[in-house]
Amino acid sequence: MIAIIPGMLSANDSSFGPGIPSDDEQRTSALQKSAVKVLVVDDEKLIADTITEILKRNGFNAMGL
Repeated sequence: MIAIIPGMLSANDSSFGPGIPSDDEQRTSALQKSAVKVLVVDDEKLIADTITEILKRNGFNAMGL
């Protein structure tokens, strides 16, 4: 099932893609991501581990169960 979130952009929208962030924006973004704690829960361990690894590689503080 695919959920549509009101106000969410898709890759098909002409306004998609904010451009390349500046160095300051990248640093701020990385700091904000690392401050967010994400708990990934799935009944299949492989899926939880995969999503956790993707989040970690993108700068989030994630833990899978």
